[in-house]
Amino acid sequence: EVRKAAGPLAELATVKLAPEDPPVTPAARDLAGGVKRAIEELGKLTTPRKALFIVGDGIDGAGAKAPSGAMRELQRLLEEKHIVAFAAALQVDLPPLGSPVPPPVTVNPKTGDEVTDPVLEEQFAAADIEWKKIKDQAVADLKILVNGQAQKLTSAGNFDGAVSGFVSL
Repeated sequence: EVRKAAGPLAELATVKLAPEDPPVTPAARDLAGGVKRAIEELGKLTTPRKALFIVGDGIDGAGAKAPSGAMRELQRLLEEKHIVAFAAALQVDLPPLGSPVPPPVTVNPKTGDEVTDPVLEEQFAAADIEWKKIKDQAVADLKILVNGQAQKLTSAGNFDGAVSGFVSL
C-alpha cells in the first residue's frame, strides 16, 4: 500500500503508519511486486536524485526461512537505476499477519489459577519459533534489498528516527 506518493523527503514525517482498523483477515503480501512497481514509478520522475523508503514487516508472500532471490534482483535494479533505498521494518505479532494463535487460557474454578493445555502450549511454542525465523529472514532480506540501509522499529513511534536517518542519506 502506498502511503505517500513521490514528493519531497522532508514530507515523510507526516505519514501515518497506523491502519484505521486492525487486520482481521490474513494479510496479503507482495513486497517484491510493490518494490518493482515503485521502481517503475520512480523511473518516470525527472528529478536528479530518486529515493525509496519502505516501511513494512519485510515479509513477501507467505514468508520464508530462506533468503529471497527476488530481493537480490530488486536490489540490483535499485543500484542500476541509481535509486537510494531505505527500509524501516515494523513487525507486528498478530495472527492475521502470520503469528501463531496462542492457546486458550481457562481458569480453574477451584483454585482460580489460569491453565493452558500443555500440548497446545507446546504446539504454540514450536509455531512461534518458526514465525520468529520468518521474521528474522524478512529483516535480513530487507537489508539485502536496501544495501544494509534498514532499521528495525520496535513501534510506530520510532518512525521519526527512521525518517531522520533516511533523509540524511
